Amino acid sequence: MLAERILLIISSMALGGAQRVLAHMANYWAEKGKGITVMTLDGATECPIFPINQKVSLIPLGVSRYSRNFVEGIINNIKRIHLIRKAIKGTNAEVIISFLDTTNILTLLAVGSGTVPVIVTEMSDPAQVPISWSWRALRRLTYFRANGIGVVTPKAKDYFPPNLQKRIAIIPNPVVLEQNLPSCQENPPIPSPMILYAGRLAEEKRIDLLLQAFHLLKEKHTEWTLGIIGDGPLRQSLEYLRDELRLKERVYFFGLVENPQYFLQQADIFVLCSRYEGFPVALVEAMACGLPVIATEYHYGVKEIITDGVNGLIVPPEDRESLSRALDRLMSNPEERERLGRRAREVAKRFSLEKVMRLWETLIDGAVSGKGK
Repeated sequence: MLAERILLIISSMALGGAQRVLAHMANYWAEKGKGITVMTLDGATECPIFPINQKVSLIPLGVSRYSRNFVEGIINNIKRIHLIRKAIKGTNAEVIISFLDTTNILTLLAVGSGTVPVIVTEMSDPAQVPISWSWRALRRLTYFRANGIGVVTPKAKDYFPPNLQKRIAIIPNPVVLEQNLPSCQENPPIPSPMILYAGRLAEEKRIDLLLQAFHLLKEKHTEWTLGIIGDGPLRQSLEYLRDELRLKERVYFFGLVENPQYFLQQADIFVLCSRYEGFPVALVEAMACGLPVIATEYHYGVKEIITDGVNGLIVPPEDRESLSRALDRLMSNPEERERLGRRAREVAKRFSLEKVMRLWETLIDGAVSGKGK
C-alpha cells in the first residue's frame, strides 16, 4: 500500500457498525506498521467501545454540539470546518478516510483543494438514511472532491450519478470473530432455545415487528424465548410493547454486551427484520457462528449474502405474518436449522478481514496515485 500515514475521521467512537469497521481497519494497519490516527468530532476521552490498538493515536476534537436553528447550525459548522482543517494539518496524514455522510461533507470542506487525498465512506443505503435537504445538497456538491468513495452494496453505488461512480468501490464490511471467548461461567446463562437479534434499537430495525411475530407463536412454541442485544432510542417503547403483549417472561433485553459472539454461539436462530440496511455485519457474524438466519429482503443486496432455503431464509419486509411463518418453520425443525447453519458458515469466508482490507488498499492506492479523479 502506498500510504504510510492514514487518518480515519468519524463523528464518535460510540456503538455502531461504522465504528466497528473503523476499529478493525485501524487495528489491522497498526499491526502492519502503518501510522494510524483516529480523529473524532466529539470530545469523548474514555476508551472506545470497540478496542483500539495502543499504537493508534486518538484525537477527540470536541466540536460536536447541538444547533438550535438553521443559522446557528451554519455558524457551528463553519467553526467545525476550521477546527477540522487545523487538526488535519497537524497529523501529517498521507490519506484521509472519512466515515458517514455529514462527517464526510465536513471533511471534504475542511480539506478543500488541499494535497491530501480524501476517501469518503457510506456504510448504509444513502437513498434511505434520513438527512436534511441541506446536507443532501452538500453531499451532491462535495463528493466530487473525493478521491475515492467506499460503499458497501451495489445499490449504494447506484445512488450516485454515473460521472461519480468511476471513483466508487464496493467494499463489504469485514466479519471478525474472536478466537478466545470467555467461558460460559464468565457470562450470564442464556435461556434455550432462543431466537436472537443483535443491533441498534431504532425504528428502521423493526424490532416491534419481531416482537409481534414472536407473539403469534407464543402458544405453539412455549419453550422458546427471544433475546435482544443492543440499545437505542426505542428501548423503552419496545420493552413496553413486550409487556403489553404479555411476553415479559419470554423476551430478554440484554442491552449492550461485551461479548455478543458468545450469545450468537449459544442462540438457535438469528433474525434481522430491518426496513433498510447497509451491510448487515451482525447477520454475517451470526452466519459465521453457524446460526440459521432469517432476514427481510430490505433490498436486493440481501440475496448476495443469503440464498433463500439454502443458507438462510428471506422474507418480505414489513410482513409480520411471513416473518412468523419463517420463525415457525425453523422453530419446528431442528434438522433444517442444523442444515442452514452449516451452509451459513461458508458465506462468512467471503468477508474475511484480509479480503476486505485488500479492497481498501486498492482504493487507497488509486487515491494516492492520483487515479481517483
